[in-house]
Amino acid sequence: MIKKFKCYETESKKLELNKAYDALFSKDSTSKTYTQCNVFSSGEKKHEDAKKLCSKLLYILEDIAKSPKLTENVKRCSYLRYWFYNEIWGFHTEHSKKIGEISFIKELIDIRNKVHTKELKNMCDIPYDKDVNLDEWRKRKLSYIYFKNHDNIKNISISTKKTECDKHLAYVENFISLYKEYYDKYCKNGGFLWFSAVGTDYFPCSSSYEPSKLLAALKLCKPPEPPKSRISSGSASVSGRVGGAAPIRNDTGHGATASVPSTLESATDKMDSNFIRDIIMGVAVIGTILFLFFYNMSSGLKFSSPIKERKKKKLKHNYYEEYEKEFEKYGSEDMSLASEDDRYYLNYQPERDYDY
Repeated sequence: MIKKFKCYETESKKLELNKAYDALFSKDSTSKTYTQCNVFSSGEKKHEDAKKLCSKLLYILEDIAKSPKLTENVKRCSYLRYWFYNEIWGFHTEHSKKIGEISFIKELIDIRNKVHTKELKNMCDIPYDKDVNLDEWRKRKLSYIYFKNHDNIKNISISTKKTECDKHLAYVENFISLYKEYYDKYCKNGGFLWFSAVGTDYFPCSSSYEPSKLLAALKLCKPPEPPKSRISSGSASVSGRVGGAAPIRNDTGHGATASVPSTLESATDKMDSNFIRDIIMGVAVIGTILFLFFYNMSSGLKFSSPIKERKKKKLKHNYYEEYEKEFEKYGSEDMSLASEDDRYYLNYQPERDYDY
């Protein structure tokens, strides 16, 4: 665990992620208003490094108190505790020693609580965790910086800067062990009743900050591909279809020039084949339409022809029947006349001479 933390700290230094926060406290000046820091000048509490830190701390508080709502000062207040313990970590060599066992730390925090209490109410507080050592505060500082830079790393992951992605990839990979440690400590058991776990300012309990998500994005980070000319890609596809080898490019670039005619020819052939195919399809569609049209016409004619034939037959039949009736009429009249003639003939008898 310690080895991985050292690697993570090394990667953090390479990226200089804490540089922007350390710059907020870069002014090397001391307070000239307050004299509380003189407690470290003599006696049992004498400590030169503690006195310097005390004067610098009070100067920073004075500067922030002038305009506490300023964005830069808000950042300084939120980072003040990590800066404070990191300064102590720099000159106090017993890093594994608990805060409660280092006497001057309690004195420094008490002095801070006595100044600018009105101007800096609920701001720039420095917690006193007596059971925590300086190494723990060091880890908290690095964790705080990770979460503050999370969105910037995310933006890098969706960029095309492969070198930057690789640098931040190593940084995030080394943070995983510390992330799991704090997650199990602050977030794994959940919150109280229906409230979800919140975490701390150096480790918020939110799934959106999971390193695995950043790692996946950073691994997909690729540099932009060089633009490919349509001619070269077309010639490559033509040569692949034919089965021949791709033209070899020499120093003068004749290979690329030689591929141009074949590409143009393939494009022309493709256009011709598409044109011919369209013509065939069009002719087929038109032929189908004409076939259906004439087929329907012929079917309609066949359907109506028997009726017409029956009508014609009926007309013919009626024509002959009329003439037959007329013929029978005149025939009957002739017959009646003949019968009358016969009757007249039979009734007429000339007078004869009778011999008596």
